[in-house]
Amino acid sequence: MAVRCNHSLLLTASLFAASLLGACASLGNERPQLAYGRDLNIRAELAAALAAATLRAELPFADPAPQWVGAPVTQLGPDSFVVRYEHRAGDSWLPNATHRIQLLRPHSTVVEPEPRVRIEPANGMPGFGGAADFAIELRIVAKGSGCVVQGTLPSLPNGDLAAALAQTWQLLEASPSTGSGLRDANLRTFVSHRRLAESSRCAQHGNLLGAEVALRQAIELGQQAPELELTLARDSQQNGNGDRAAAHFRNVARRAVDPTLRQQAAALASSARSTDAIGLGQQLRRQALVQLRQHDVASAAAMLHSAHRQDPDGARDYRLLEKLHEHAGDAWSAFACALLDREQTGEGRGDDDRLPMHMANVGMAGLASRLETARQADLATLPLFARPRPASANAGASAGPLR
Repeated sequence: MAVRCNHSLLLTASLFAASLLGACASLGNERPQLAYGRDLNIRAELAAALAAATLRAELPFADPAPQWVGAPVTQLGPDSFVVRYEHRAGDSWLPNATHRIQLLRPHSTVVEPEPRVRIEPANGMPGFGGAADFAIELRIVAKGSGCVVQGTLPSLPNGDLAAALAQTWQLLEASPSTGSGLRDANLRTFVSHRRLAESSRCAQHGNLLGAEVALRQAIELGQQAPELELTLARDSQQNGNGDRAAAHFRNVARRAVDPTLRQQAAALASSARSTDAIGLGQQLRRQALVQLRQHDVASAAAMLHSAHRQDPDGARDYRLLEKLHEHAGDAWSAFACALLDREQTGEGRGDDDRLPMHMANVGMAGLASRLETARQADLATLPLFARPRPASANAGASAGPLR
């Protein structure tokens, strides 16, 4: 839902149409005008905010106002907008607009599916009027559950406006995790909103490390609400990083306006303690198991290797790596990890000894049967390496010792 100030849309539309007629009377044909059109599955006001942000970023000196006040736009109706910039000889640009549009930053990780939009009337953006020689213009109108973006884009020597808009619309499908290339506040706010939503999804599925990473990315993109940093501090503490959590708690205690929030953060900062390497390693292994249950083998493997760096534990780590290879369908690597686990512990794992199963999976059913018989008889060991490994079976080499 948009936040709008009271104004007469009819008067706005009339004034804007009059200004366009005056400008069009003197527009020349110095630059080729390219027709542009795109259907989007988002609200018209959100598309207008993103389009206005993109053109403002491509014309960095056209709008003298700071980015935090919103991008220039003209609102012709509840779901009808125009983004227009006019050019004058000497390569000068000015916006022709009656409003400013801004994406609002949320204050918690519980976010709406799309960012909220604020639209406010603004003065002092008449463009060049009769002195303009050509213009950039996009019209955004609601269409069904989405909207359509249409207009004309001139061919510019130092930029490709259509390509810039295409990059912006790609943010609707897959948002980056950093602000690299996002040169406008509205674009950064949109991506940070997506990272907040990702953090919330990770937390709901038990991926606390993923929730912390996504929330940290959102804050780095400009989400500076103390409530968000307090959540980040708690995530860091749950993930075993007491030092980082204490730093965030102290930052909230300094920055928050709410005295209750300041007091709460100060108390948490004093109680936050550094988690030793063993505790952090155990926490990362638990997170790896959570990712494995969700069939995210790549994330589980990354967490396992981080755990091993923090707290080397050969038996436990080879046992978990064995499960990773099982999920990945690599029977030989799983078998190799089971052997390495046995080498680390010096004995089988009783009822949890999985070597016979792995042997059967790699074509050693006979030896597997002998081993299972011996295990049931509670024998200490068997000559497992009596037979050489088949020359064609080389997939297990990737399961070598962890480093």
